[in-house]
Amino acid sequence: MDVDSDSDSEIDSESETNSYDDMDALLNDRFRDVAQAEGIKEVKTMVRGLGLDYKKIDACPNDCMLYWKEYEKDTSCHECGTSRWIVHPLVEADVLPSKKYHNIPVKTMRHFSLIPRLQIVLMCSATAKSMRWHDEERRKDEKLRHPADGQSWKDFDNRHTNFALDPRNEYFMLSLLIPGPKSPGNDIDIYLQPFIEELKKLWEVGVETYDASKNETFQMYAALMWTISDFSAYAMLSGWSTKGKLACPCCNHGTCSNYLKYSRKTCYMGHRAFLPEDHPWRANKRSFNGKVEHRQVPLLLSGTEALSQLEYVDNSFGKLKPKKDDSWKKRSIFFDLPYWQYNTSRHNLDVMHIEKNIVDNAFSNLFPKGGVPLGTKKGEPFLLDDKSREQVHSYTLLNCHKVDDYVSEHETYQQGIRWMRAKNHSKNFPTWFKTRALLHDVPNWIKELSRGPTQCAKRYSSYFINGYRFHTRQREVRCKTQNSGVTLVALTTSFASTKDANPIHENVSYYGRVNDIIELDYYKNFKVTLFKCDWFEARKDAYGSTYVHFNKKCYQEEPFVLACQVHQCFYVQDAFDKNKHYVMKTVPRDLFSISDQVAIDAEDTYENEPFDNSTVPSIPNDDGEVDLVRNDLNEVLVDVAKEVYFSQEYNTGSDEEYDSEDF
Repeated sequence: MDVDSDSDSEIDSESETNSYDDMDALLNDRFRDVAQAEGIKEVKTMVRGLGLDYKKIDACPNDCMLYWKEYEKDTSCHECGTSRWIVHPLVEADVLPSKKYHNIPVKTMRHFSLIPRLQIVLMCSATAKSMRWHDEERRKDEKLRHPADGQSWKDFDNRHTNFALDPRNEYFMLSLLIPGPKSPGNDIDIYLQPFIEELKKLWEVGVETYDASKNETFQMYAALMWTISDFSAYAMLSGWSTKGKLACPCCNHGTCSNYLKYSRKTCYMGHRAFLPEDHPWRANKRSFNGKVEHRQVPLLLSGTEALSQLEYVDNSFGKLKPKKDDSWKKRSIFFDLPYWQYNTSRHNLDVMHIEKNIVDNAFSNLFPKGGVPLGTKKGEPFLLDDKSREQVHSYTLLNCHKVDDYVSEHETYQQGIRWMRAKNHSKNFPTWFKTRALLHDVPNWIKELSRGPTQCAKRYSSYFINGYRFHTRQREVRCKTQNSGVTLVALTTSFASTKDANPIHENVSYYGRVNDIIELDYYKNFKVTLFKCDWFEARKDAYGSTYVHFNKKCYQEEPFVLACQVHQCFYVQDAFDKNKHYVMKTVPRDLFSISDQVAIDAEDTYENEPFDNSTVPSIPNDDGEVDLVRNDLNEVLVDVAKEVYFSQEYNTGSDEEYDSEDF
């Protein structure tokens, strides 16, 4: 099943056809003795003849409903009233009798039917024989080698004896891919309706199927045993929220959780209940939550019990519906299957997927949001001069949250007025830190970090991080695009003078352009990427727009910044002052919404993922769009002839050709 939020599939069909035909011509030239299809149209015809094509089903853009069955001819959502079609502005040409009008759906699901794909599996004799392997050839010695050795499979066979009589009856696993920038969240049930309908038919009626290995026709039945997903998708499929104080779907309402006041996180300390009753950790109060664990192993929540809890749950769908406060967000559509409530294991976790996420998080904990160089992957090696090496090492230490305790310790040793203490701390910390790291109470990785980077570093001209693609100014000379602008919001201490005893601490926005992209090597232990930038004085005009002067540089003794700290901005040159440029901020390309909330502030979501305690990313409030409406001036009406208006509205010139590497 494929859900497409875009409506340009028809526009791309021509390029898709041309790409396939070019590839087909290449393969025909290489493999002349092999019979191949004559273009993509013949391929589609063959796939359609096998029953392996897909059916398009329009959907409400707010995930309220599908336009199928009795709603197939509807033109608007019966839940929220949103139009099924893309609504274009009405112009005079649209009402002409000769104009052909074609409705384009806002959102379309492509449903790949399950039944013909199961039937075609048994049309191959080798595959059909393999479908009986679990019954005819599997070693049945009570060891777990195959899902058929598991308790869930055995329980299912014992309960549904008629189904288990024919080993060709299918137990299967399916993958579900839903592309697009937004996940349907709990509304995924809307898109599972055609799939569930097929499963009901395969369970209650069955389908006539040919078995090539036995050269006979039989009535095939199929059952869905369980789902496999990560923890977030577990909530989408089961209906039980995996966030908050009752996040454990097994313990259900008996989940043991504690809210940590200062970190504002919820932790779950009830795992000792799953240990044997005589396990020493049950009595270990000091290492856990200060309590002895006396609880018994909680019983698994059966499907029948879950269904009884769901009796009064509101089962309405759609992004515009109010948020539900209960831990049960919905009655899962899988309970429409007659056998689902009796399955022993209905939802399972993909351990490999979860482990990968944990490992990735652990490796990025020191310097989070790691990026990747673009272009030449190896980079250009060069030697850092002593001044640059000192600057990059000092900045790296003062912006690594893992050494915050040492930073605070060094600050307590400073004397004099506040301005002098701040200056000495920034200047002398790397030297003091290297000496401090020699003590025995310091971990080894701190000792390695204190040595500083090697003089041999790498230089890149392009780098992708935080959802942005950055280029150096030198690289930009060859491009028609602009990717060197950077912006950073940092907590800054401002002194009015050297004698100021009450400095101001506030977030300050900095704007600059990338001159160099450098990767430091801490003797093969750590690698840190920094941007070397020119920073400019920033001001605001009378209308609140931020601008900079490229000929007025500042902070030239502090040119470096961690790559993970910056966001991208663009500069638009003023029409009357070539050195004056207005700042345009944008949202990262990889910022997607996967929440089931009614509305999400994407910028706040991204901004609330801090990389460091001392720096907070700056996200614009305009979705990267230029507001072409002036709200600060009174409107002026200008009379324009109708023919002049339409000639301006629809007169489009040819696009410039851009370098392909810049997209």
